[in-house]
Amino acid sequence: RMQARIGGSSMRSAVTQPLRSLAAFRSLYHGVGAVLVGSIPTHAIVFSVFHYSRQRVEQSGSPQHVLLTEFSCAALGEIASLSTYVPAEVVAKRMQVAAVTSSDAHPRYTSSLQALGFIARNEGLRGLYTGLVSTAARDIPFTALQLGIFEQLKRLVALTDSARSASNSGGMWLNGALGGVAGAIAAAVTTPFDVAKTQVQTTSLYRGVWHCLSC
Repeated sequence: RMQARIGGSSMRSAVTQPLRSLAAFRSLYHGVGAVLVGSIPTHAIVFSVFHYSRQRVEQSGSPQHVLLTEFSCAALGEIASLSTYVPAEVVAKRMQVAAVTSSDAHPRYTSSLQALGFIARNEGLRGLYTGLVSTAARDIPFTALQLGIFEQLKRLVALTDSARSASNSGGMWLNGALGGVAGAIAAAVTTPFDVAKTQVQTTSLYRGVWHCLSC
């Protein structure tokens, strides 16, 4: 809502305003069905393609540029996952915006399935993939940075398979901490593209991600 410029100008107001009543509280979860349904295949594709492609590269011989290989394999996984992620994201964002600013372009939806059907009927396949370029501009570098940095950090702290088997609990918590650091760095780099993606998917003011970023 902050990125769509509705529902408050700060994170505090964007969260506290819907908490003033039970009905408003439910608005915090508008589009959650689309998010859940889209997240399962999306993340399955990302990690499956990442590990499979990296394994194939390693089997073909020891890669000379390990970090570049991991960036490339992660980016390949993210590209493949956009086929399921973008439609789910469009539905979720439209529902979230419509919950606050209902209009002919964004009518109030009773469910994610209704929103999906409305967008498909009125805008077709192009509508379901609105913001594809801006999403790719955000998610491809995000996933490449996140997974690439995570694997690099594991090497820096010598968190190998043998080390994990020797100390499973320590490996789990350390993996979580390293994943958090990697995710934070990736998010800091790609947040401008996230804002542009939300604007492109929820308004008709911009022709694309670069037009949005340049305004």
